[in-house]
Amino acid sequence: MTTFPGPRTGAPTAQGGTAPGGHLPPGTSLLAHAESLRTQADRLRAAVASLAWTGPDADALRARVTTLAARCDTAATALARGADRA
Repeated sequence: MTTFPGPRTGAPTAQGGTAPGGHLPPGTSLLAHAESLRTQADRLRAAVASLAWTGPDADALRARVTTLAARCDTAATALARGADRA
């Protein structure tokens, strides 16, 4: 059976430092995920804005992508709130 080594103690975890045990400080990864979701929401909105396709199917696609972008924003807000509490 193959064994895997555990995390290195004091390994760099973020720019400018380490956390005890080599882990990210509380909330840091949640904030990173929140930022990623906000970036994705912006990309989705930009894609919808640049869509040259017209017609009922295009309108339905725009509505679905806009809804998805809003869900990304909602999740990002919840993650950021969780990071503040961590």
